[in-house]
Amino acid sequence: MSIKNTIISTDLEVSMGCPTATADKGMSVIRGWRRDNYVLMDIPKFKRAFPVKSYVKDIWVVRYIFQGKVIGFSAKGKTEIPPCDLFALKYPDNVETHLLRNQSRAYLNMPIRLHTSRDPDKGDNYKGMTTDISAGGVRIKLPERIKSSDSYFLTIHLPTGKTLEYILCKIIKSSYDSRGCEFGLEFVNLKEGLKYEINLCLKQFYDGLDTGGNLLPGELK
Repeated sequence: MSIKNTIISTDLEVSMGCPTATADKGMSVIRGWRRDNYVLMDIPKFKRAFPVKSYVKDIWVVRYIFQGKVIGFSAKGKTEIPPCDLFALKYPDNVETHLLRNQSRAYLNMPIRLHTSRDPDKGDNYKGMTTDISAGGVRIKLPERIKSSDSYFLTIHLPTGKTLEYILCKIIKSSYDSRGCEFGLEFVNLKEGLKYEINLCLKQFYDGLDTGGNLLPGELK
C-alpha cells in the first residue's frame, strides 16, 4: 500500500528497530514529515544500550497503531542525527498494514483474576491464566467451574507492564476437561483507554513474530 493512502500523524508513538544490528526494539515519536522526502522522529530509546548514531544510515523498521491498524514500513536513515536530537528516515515508498479486528488474536499466557463484584471486599475471586487475547475478548483457564450465565470483572496483567483492572465481561463459551475449565470472555463497553492498552499488547506480540521477511504478520491489506 502506498503511504500516500495511509494516514500518518504527528505525536504518534512508534516502535523502531534496526534488524541488521539488533533484535531489540526502541520507542520513538513521529514529529513531522515531508511527503516523498523524509519522516522526522525522536531518536529511539532502547531498554538496553544501543549505539543509534552508529547505525543512522542503516535500514530501520517502524511500526505503530493508528485507527485500529498496525502500520509498518522500512526505510533507510536519511541524514546524520542533527543537533536537535531528531532522527530522519527516508520517506517510505510503501507501508504494510494489519487490521486489528476483534478476532485478531495473540496467543499469550498472562495471569488474571476474575471477580464477581467490582468491590474487592465483596463477592468471589478466581485466579487463572489467559490462553489468548483479542481486541474484543479473552480466553482464560480456571481450575474450577463458575456460572456461565453471569457477568464478571476481569483484572489482567499485560506483558507491556500494565495491569487492567475490573474490565466488565461476559462468558460466551465454556468447556471442561480433566485439566480444568476454559472460558471465552467478551469485553463489554470497553473504554478507549483500555482498548489502546490491549491493542498495544497485540502490536508487541506481532512485533515479536518472525514473518519471513514481511513487516507484519497475517493477511496484508
